[in-house]
Amino acid sequence: MEAKLVRIGNSKGIRLPKSILVQTGMTERIEIEARGHSIILKPIKEPRSGWEASFAKGGSKLSKEDSAWLDADLAANIASGEGDNW
Repeated sequence: MEAKLVRIGNSKGIRLPKSILVQTGMTERIEIEARGHSIILKPIKEPRSGWEASFAKGGSKLSKEDSAWLDADLAANIASGEGDNW
């Protein structure tokens, strides 16, 4: 696809078609990188975005042993000497 550079103040820019933005997942903010004679545009992904929804969707698939470990009073186990078996 060919695009024309347009003047934006003292800079120049291009208009990206909506279909390209949707296809690449680009929204409001992008990362711009220069490599040699090329310009690379990448969508900025927020760290851990979507984790909460994925976790909620996944349900609890922990083994009984893992659930017991997560629910255990670790401070009491360490004080009693049981915490050495990690």
